[in-house]
Amino acid sequence: EEDAPHFHKEHQALTRLAEPSVQVVILWGSPERPTLDAAGREAVDLRAKPTVALARRLLERSVAISSRRVTATLLARDPPPGWRASPLLRHHRLLILDAAGGADVGKYRLKLDDELGVVIVEA
Repeated sequence: EEDAPHFHKEHQALTRLAEPSVQVVILWGSPERPTLDAAGREAVDLRAKPTVALARRLLERSVAISSRRVTATLLARDPPPGWRASPLLRHHRLLILDAAGGADVGKYRLKLDDELGVVIVEA
């Protein structure tokens, strides 16, 4: 549990030299109907505990974000209800991209770029 994002800093592993990071699963759509794909064909029920197969697919869409500009805001969000019961996803946060391919996080906008990955810009 020392790697849990909510675990007090004093008790986390002491070998870390990098800034704290948050694991984020990137989906598309809206909070009411998040999907695995940008076209919106594969909806995900965030209330249900994901099967191992679905958890794997979600983890394939995950990234670690370590920018101080957004980590605290992302960590303040709770994981989706169904993910809390999943050992694979319970420490992950959700980021849902809109039709423009971005999501607002506090004062910033996160965009998914095909070449650069996650790009953080001021909103």
